Amino acid sequence: MQLVGFERDMLKGGMSETVQGLRGIGWLAMLGLVNLMSACTIARPVELPATANLAADEPVYVALSDAVYKKDLFSRVRFWRQTFSVVNTLEDQAGFLAFSARIELLGNRASTMTVWRDRASMRTFAYGDGLHREVVAQDTTLLDSVFYGGEFKANELPSWETALELLREEGRHYYE
Repeated sequence: MQLVGFERDMLKGGMSETVQGLRGIGWLAMLGLVNLMSACTIARPVELPATANLAADEPVYVALSDAVYKKDLFSRVRFWRQTFSVVNTLEDQAGFLAFSARIELLGNRASTMTVWRDRASMRTFAYGDGLHREVVAQDTTLLDSVFYGGEFKANELPSWETALELLREEGRHYYE
């Protein structure tokens, strides 16, 4: 494989003429692009599975969380390893209906939305003797965590825009 431009020059231990030539507005544009990318998120709307067999106006309980974790590589890896281990247990939880996540691509924030048949099912999962409670109790990666829970009609689940607004306006900080 033949390396070109920036890759070749960086491997030689020097900076390319292109990189050296980025001055003034070029650096500002690059910083702007990095800043813009750090605000980019990926999210998937939450959808109830057909197997839920719920009437459109049937109440369900929606739990929202928003976590800000430390930016260092070790903390990121640990946060995501813990998060995936908990997410992988959701399907086995009584009353669980659906999951969605919203993740900053280059940032240090992640949000989750889970849908449950009722509040009691969510509380058993979150505060019972399972993995979620253990992970939260032992976590050292979080800087802040906000939680919101509320009842919604099965056919009127919140969008991510609404979910983030609920977290900002009515959310409870875990560390308060």
